Amino acid sequence: MEKKPDNNKPSKEIDIIGLLKSLWVERTLVIKVCFFSAILGVFMALNSPKIYTTSVVLAPESSDPSSSLSKLGSLTSMLGLKMGSTISSDAIFPELYPQVLASTDFQISLFDIPVRLLEDENTKTYYRHLIEDSFIPVWRWPQIWISSLFKKKTEPKPLNPFHLTKEQTNICGLMRKSINCVVDKKTGVITISVSDEDKYVSALMADTVTSKLQQYITLYRTKKTRHDLDYLHLLYKQSKEDYLQAQNEYAKATDANMSLFKTSNKVGLTNLENEMQLKYEIYSSTAQQLQLTKERLQERTPAFTTIQAATIPEKASSFPRSIQVVLYAFAGGFFCAIWIWFGRNFYQQYLRKKKTDK
Repeated sequence: MEKKPDNNKPSKEIDIIGLLKSLWVERTLVIKVCFFSAILGVFMALNSPKIYTTSVVLAPESSDPSSSLSKLGSLTSMLGLKMGSTISSDAIFPELYPQVLASTDFQISLFDIPVRLLEDENTKTYYRHLIEDSFIPVWRWPQIWISSLFKKKTEPKPLNPFHLTKEQTNICGLMRKSINCVVDKKTGVITISVSDEDKYVSALMADTVTSKLQQYITLYRTKKTRHDLDYLHLLYKQSKEDYLQAQNEYAKATDANMSLFKTSNKVGLTNLENEMQLKYEIYSSTAQQLQLTKERLQERTPAFTTIQAATIPEKASSFPRSIQVVLYAFAGGFFCAIWIWFGRNFYQQYLRKKKTDK
């Protein structure tokens, strides 16, 4: 026998037409809620600053030293020197560049960078710009006013990277949010972006941060080689002076003993000649090592190819204010519909149950 459908069971289908009819009945309430939500959206949009973002795209050369191994090997073989078989790789590779930009030492180096607003000719430091030119929303005005009443006037303390003040720590936090670095692991392309409320400051700081990062990486990769080069310069200068002195002594002794044929004089001249030759070999070897170190310094200096330079952005990267107002109005209408469909009945049931319990 066939089973007849049970009409008493509640249907799981949603009556969309019924829901729309209920909204139409309460259309006045929905319109009012959307209107006041839009007004709230306008208030929030006006208290949200426009943010401009400038991006710089770099393509650094590979830090793999194997590419320069053959060149250095051929050069050392020409000079008669041997090159070690172990070559250490860099400890700071492109994947760590974001951590370098986020470090406190790097951010402190940006404090004294001179900047100016697009519509202002006065120049100030980037540190003062973040303090004085940052947008303050309305709801923070009472907090700032109350804090100013209880704030004690103190003399500005000198910058101490080991012990930063509360204000300096907050500025570093703002820098971490506004300065961003992304490294593409597949291509190795580095994208450095700086966000600011002023478009000119954004472009200026993007170019400055890029230059400082290049200097930081260059100084790191060439630190050992530059130290060796300075030391070899001193050895080269000293060995050259020793050789010239030995050459002069040998020349004077030769001129003084040209007419003498004593064996003792010949032995003395031979010793001076040997010493001069030894000094020359040291001088020549130092010169070769100096030239080799200069070549190594050139090899260790990284080259960055700029794919996209810093330019002043025309459009803001922050969320558009018009869309923000529309979203607030839509959110108000959505929650109003939820209240009409479900919330009101649930609230009325709660009130009735509360009365019956009494």
